Amino acid sequence: MFLSRIFQSMMGLSRSTSTDKPLNFRGIPTAACPNCGGEWFNVAMTFDRDTYDIDAWGLDAECFGCGTLVTVVCPVDAVERELS
Repeated sequence: MFLSRIFQSMMGLSRSTSTDKPLNFRGIPTAACPNCGGEWFNVAMTFDRDTYDIDAWGLDAECFGCGTLVTVVCPVDAVERELS
């Protein structure tokens, strides 16, 4: 939620409603929606047919709560974060 308030104050944004065009925050990997702070996303993915594990996923996502477009994180982002 704190990150959401920072973005809103910096950009003069308010929470999107169902009639608004969704906000677009794609480009910077995030694990929480910068608009509403949500941690649930709609993401395209594939499953391994033998193990049923997630096999691959896309990085473009939509916040499940407010519809904001984001780039979700992947394991490489965690490694880069630790190095910086």
